[in-house]
Amino acid sequence: MAREKIIIDTEQFQRTISRISHQIIEKHGDLQDVVIVASNVEELKLPS
Repeated sequence: MAREKIIIDTEQFQRTISRISHQIIEKHGDLQDVVIVASNVEELKLPS
């Protein structure tokens, strides 16, 4: 059975998303054509 391992906690995840968002705004300014797509976290689990 594969063990689960946390590679980033909730606070780090929120900080990372915030940084990415700010970078997108700085580089593209006009967000008319920006789309953010999310995926189910369960689908993103990696084997340890």
